[in-house]
Amino acid sequence: MASNKQLLKDHKAKEVGVFLPIEEYNALIDRIDELADINAYLSAEIEDKGESIPFDKALKMFITIDHRKDVYKKK
Repeated sequence: MASNKQLLKDHKAKEVGVFLPIEEYNALIDRIDELADINAYLSAEIEDKGESIPFDKALKMFITIDHRKDVYKKK
């Protein structure tokens, strides 16, 4: 990716920041999000001890629970 960055320098010519075109910034944020998702997946895969439930089964279990039974209880 070719960069159109502009460096910000302080009074001693030390680089202290950067300006990026918004398209480049958004592409970097998207890439960071993608890498965070990959990291979360890999971390979960490493920690998996065989106790996980497939999503479709968990969804069916959740749907069959009557969440309303305690909501309207009168005290």
